[in-house]
Amino acid sequence: PDGGPGGGGSGGGGGSGAWGPAAAVQLREAKLQRELGRSEAAMEAYQALLRREGPHTGEALLGLADCRCDLGDLEGALEAAQQLLALQPASPEANILVAELLLGAGHGAEMAEPYLSRATEAVEERRGGGLNPTNDGNDAPSLQLRVLCARAEAALEREDHSGALSAAASAVRLDACMPRALILLGAAR
Repeated sequence: PDGGPGGGGSGGGGGSGAWGPAAAVQLREAKLQRELGRSEAAMEAYQALLRREGPHTGEALLGLADCRCDLGDLEGALEAAQQLLALQPASPEANILVAELLLGAGHGAEMAEPYLSRATEAVEERRGGGLNPTNDGNDAPSLQLRVLCARAEAALEREDHSGALSAAASAVRLDACMPRALILLGAAR
């Protein structure tokens, strides 16, 4: 994954460790289906898991959001991401996912901003300071990249080219091969 909405499915919480063996197997099967490019089959497996285990399973909600995004159903992905956010309001992963989906579905930078702010604060807290690429921390770089790219997208929507350039350039410093960051950097110039 290139750090776009859904971002790869890690960090959803509500892990399979608290579930029975059948649910853990179903979760692994759903993840495998998605990895194999079978998003519809994965979505069905996540939905079945949510029906059986209840809507309080963060990993299954994250997987469902990722699958719906893969299939072009941004509104459905947003619904699943908002359910995840209701379970984990402080989660930077849930907040950035909601922000990305709001931006991607055309809901605007103003609607995405509160989620971007919460995700940025959480990532900065984990890293011990700003979102700059030289500050080592515990976050996976993909989360930091996603926050920077979403910040650049929101700035572009507000026609803040300086802010977009700053965020996109920071993302490119983290990963010079990330298509999304490169495209945003070009758009900001």
